[in-house]
Amino acid sequence: MISEKTQDQALLHLAQALRERGYHFVTPTPLTHERVNQRPENALAEDMHGIFGWSRPFQRE
Repeated sequence: MISEKTQDQALLHLAQALRERGYHFVTPTPLTHERVNQRPENALAEDMHGIFGWSRPFQRE
């Protein structure tokens, strides 16, 4: 089992990496979210915006 401290550290590292890469996100409406994700080219996330912003499935590299 992963400790709470380890989980917190992982989350902080993720937030720092997103900040360093200039990640920004504006929340769309649920209808916009659904419409955009239904496009065939959006079936899988290809970047952090697709994963964290649009909640798309992704494959490990």
